[in-house]
Amino acid sequence: MKNLPDILLRLFFGAALVLIGITILRYGSGGSLVICKATKSKTASCTITERLAFSQQIIDEKTIDNITQAKVAIINAIRSDVDGASEDIQFFRVLGVTGKGISYQIGQDGKDSTQAKAVAGKINFLIQNPNASPIQLDYSSNMTNFLAWGVIGLGITVSLFMRTEK
Repeated sequence: MKNLPDILLRLFFGAALVLIGITILRYGSGGSLVICKATKSKTASCTITERLAFSQQIIDEKTIDNITQAKVAIINAIRSDVDGASEDIQFFRVLGVTGKGISYQIGQDGKDSTQAKAVAGKINFLIQNPNASPIQLDYSSNMTNFLAWGVIGLGITVSLFMRTEK
């Protein structure tokens, strides 16, 4: 039969693991962060911050001003493997187009067209509404997210199922 200190120790250790996992999810995910703001001239200004997992060290920060339109480009490519096999792949890129016709990639390429269209739609909404609040698009690393969920799962498992033998 388990005694109270053993149960409390397991609950404390499990809760600590869950909190670590939540912290990794919230602050430690690598990838890119895009923040777009509306300007009074009915354009958008987006800041793209590339970051690394855990350290939050900014490796590249690019600012794009005077975006007059956001659109989705469909990119078809052929992926070749080492053994010579190839497959057709398609992905979607959100482009911010300035008044001078120069386009910049916003965020990361995705395989889901609806997600890319939603990102472009949010930016276009900002352009039409100069008083709208900024939007934040978080493109985080799947590997770091899996790590975080693994730590959370381990914390729950430890607090519920781990037994100490005496």
